[in-house]
Amino acid sequence: MNYTTILKSTLVLTVLGTTLYAFDLGQDEDTIKSSLVINRDAGELDAKKAALIDATEAIQSVQTKFQGKITGVELENEEGNLVYEVEILQANNVEMEVIIDAGNGKILASKVDEEDHD
Repeated sequence: MNYTTILKSTLVLTVLGTTLYAFDLGQDEDTIKSSLVINRDAGELDAKKAALIDATEAIQSVQTKFQGKITGVELENEEGNLVYEVEILQANNVEMEVIIDAGNGKILASKVDEEDHD
């Protein structure tokens, strides 16, 4: 191989790698957008003050769509989006994680809790 071929190959691989990296950044399927946006660095106390619904209301919202035993609920700051993460154990022993908007109580997302199914 000569120098020109190596240089061209390196350039092509660099461009391809950059393109794939940029594509991957745009495909973040776990991004949650809530109606209530706070500072990404806000502490727990600030988050509690900003929430327009409480944990009980978040649980009630989950129970309108899912049957089972609530095993946990936490107020979370997800990249500046204030949400409740509610875990519910369904009758089939599958634990679901349901994301609730802390501003309006709407269900934003739900998924099988992968941490409990390794």
